[in-house]
Amino acid sequence: MRLVSALLASSAGASRPSLGLAVLLLAGCSFSGSALTPDAGEPDGPAPDAGCSPGYLDVCGLTAQPGPLVFTTSELPTGSSGVAADARCTMVSQTGGKPVCLLYYSRIEIPAGATVTAFGDNPLALVAHDELIVAGTLDASGTIARDTKRGPGAQPCAFLSQPQGANGGGAGGAGGTLATKGGSGGRGNEDGAGGGGPNRAGGTPGEAVAVPPAILLGGCDGQSGANGSGGPGGLGGGAVYLAGASVQIAGAILASGSAGRGGGREAGGGGGGSGGMIVLEGRVVTVQASALVLATGGGGGQGGSGSTSGDPGDEVTGTTAAAGGNGTNAGGDGGAGAISTAPGVNGEGDNAGGGGGGGGNGILLVRSPSRTLDGAIAPAVTVVP
Repeated sequence: MRLVSALLASSAGASRPSLGLAVLLLAGCSFSGSALTPDAGEPDGPAPDAGCSPGYLDVCGLTAQPGPLVFTTSELPTGSSGVAADARCTMVSQTGGKPVCLLYYSRIEIPAGATVTAFGDNPLALVAHDELIVAGTLDASGTIARDTKRGPGAQPCAFLSQPQGANGGGAGGAGGTLATKGGSGGRGNEDGAGGGGPNRAGGTPGEAVAVPPAILLGGCDGQSGANGSGGPGGLGGGAVYLAGASVQIAGAILASGSAGRGGGREAGGGGGGSGGMIVLEGRVVTVQASALVLATGGGGGQGGSGSTSGDPGDEVTGTTAAAGGNGTNAGGDGGAGAISTAPGVNGEGDNAGGGGGGGGNGILLVRSPSRTLDGAIAPAVTVVP
């Protein structure tokens, strides 16, 4: 695959620098030739680059599939225990992480009006030898609407403590953590009236990863609330890598976490899922003013009261934080999902079920010597030279 080295060396035969920065590099091979014109005389696709240096993933020996890949509205599974990966995937290993479903073509386009829904256990990479265009929607988010199909590469992660339960009310689960921590779960049974001890502690989120991380990884699921009918935690957002000589984003790339569910009667709400990871890399990267690029946390679920189940949290649709569940006559409110550099908001405590914490932020990375980053983008982009 011809990737990053041609960003720094455009003429044929120019020396290619070593690619020591693992985070943004799917492979250290060069984007050669015009960003808009496929190589002539290559009916079988551009050949592997003999001078390729492995970077993020070692795909140097692979050849781009010939012709353009133009998506219609469709699902794109990356592989899981129940659903096989899309037949077009080439599975590429990454040390210390899950294998990546790679689709490598001369040109890739998601046209306006088309929605590609990616899901599965493995991250997704769309790599174009020349031009990659997203004018429609690439949806790799977690969402309650399809909670059996988590974003590609999203995963359950470790928490520092579990929420405690009691007869009078269970505590809320913590939000999932990636770039920033999820919120802690709210306490349950604060007045101790139901027995089992007052102030049952909520779940505590895990530690945030260093940004940029060493591997392409999806977001972390939220923690379920305590007691038998505790609200399930939200799913983490997926991990997607988009690369080409020219990367043009006019539509939407979505990798946010889903909301935590509300707790049943006297049960804690679930924590929101964290945002996932989006990487954009190319000689030219343009995120137009019409674009929407999101990798934020889902809202925590509300705890349940003695008579009423809690509401689920919200899921982000723009650059406003996803609110926690906050219905009437239920338990503690859920915390809002993260959308800036702050962590997810803690769930509220209650005499019955505590609220779930909001999900933490995901990661947005861009590497390009020529970049325009307009549009609605959250959280803030980390630009790596």
